[in-house]
Amino acid sequence: MLEAFTFCSPLGTCPYALTVHPSTLYRTPVQMIKAARARPHMLSYATTGVGSLAHITAVLLQQRGDFRISHVPYRGGGPALQDALAGHVPLFMSNIVIILSQMREGRRLPLGVSTSGPCRFLPQVPTFASQGFRGFEALTYWVMVGPAGIPPAIDARMQAALRQALSEAGVQARMAEQGADIVASTPVETEAFIRNEISKWGEVFRANNIRADS
Repeated sequence: MLEAFTFCSPLGTCPYALTVHPSTLYRTPVQMIKAARARPHMLSYATTGVGSLAHITAVLLQQRGDFRISHVPYRGGGPALQDALAGHVPLFMSNIVIILSQMREGRRLPLGVSTSGPCRFLPQVPTFASQGFRGFEALTYWVMVGPAGIPPAIDARMQAALRQALSEAGVQARMAEQGADIVASTPVETEAFIRNEISKWGEVFRANNIRADS
């Protein structure tokens, strides 16, 4: 599969947050997990779809925390966010690009973020790793790739143009405003990163018999 691509570089990353509607009684993962264990699968959480990284991040969190909540998949961030803000689904696992402004406004309350260390966009929100989910980390990422067979010289030109674009103050400000960190690396490092992600999340897919939406 990966042989079909020429790798250039990542563009950026951002973490996931598990948020609750303010009408709920949950303000920490411990409170939510206690309720979930008392009534398995009664609590529900929204994501952008079956097989999305938000979905498998939530599945991994449940495995690590030994609790079960019911998945409500949506076809995209817009419909999921709309129902989450309306309180139709109490929990919402999403990358923070989708939900950052609503969290800052207090319309959704974060229980934790999926970075390994403090998140600079939400410094007041504890990480899952610091709340008993040791080593837990999950990130959305955007990667520039092309079809297989792009000559190395052209790939290098693509990298140079990408680095120049990502160094512009306006681009950096816009990405930070959305809650994303700029990340750039070499084609070799990019391919190694993708292979590691496939291995890491492939285990979660197989262990839980998850099939991505077509």
